[in-house]
Amino acid sequence: MIITRPLTPEQRKLLDDKSKPAQEDILAAQDALFMNLLTRVADLESSVPTAVPSPPINPDEEVTKS
Repeated sequence: MIITRPLTPEQRKLLDDKSKPAQEDILAAQDALFMNLLTRVADLESSVPTAVPSPPINPDEEVTKS
């Protein structure tokens, strides 16, 4: 995480060792978002058509241009 400005008191409280439940909530939310992202990527990958291989080129055959 890149912090570009000083933490607010609320942010400091969330990062404090005494507020473990808040940290656990944040980690659980991050895990849920990451799993959602993985699911969406898997859905996208399954919806992409697979490439059909082209037939092998026969070097003895003449290529005609139209």
